[in-house]
Amino acid sequence: MIETRACGHGECHASDYRGSVSVTKNGVPCQLWSNQYPWTHRYTHTNYPDAGLGAHDACRNPGSVNDGVWCYTNDHRQRWERCDVGLPAGVGGCAAGGAGGDSGKGPTHRPVTK
Repeated sequence: MIETRACGHGECHASDYRGSVSVTKNGVPCQLWSNQYPWTHRYTHTNYPDAGLGAHDACRNPGSVNDGVWCYTNDHRQRWERCDVGLPAGVGGCAAGGAGGDSGKGPTHRPVTK
């Protein structure tokens, strides 16, 4: 099931997405944000308390680092991937990057590690 997300304040980065999609656009299961395996990272609830992170694996965009929501994957061969969470709710604003913010140009910034 694809969820409809609402973008806040005209942002197209979907940093306010709080849905439950927990697989990437290619169906790869997401890693729990609270885990550091198989990928270590700095995107934790402690470092980003307002980003909706925690003991779950739902797609997010902490710090608005990409053009849409994403997650670290449970696949040791692929660090992260964008998620398809459907089109934004409402009119205008965020519809310009397509579902999941994937404009085909790739992320504007790669998630970084500690």
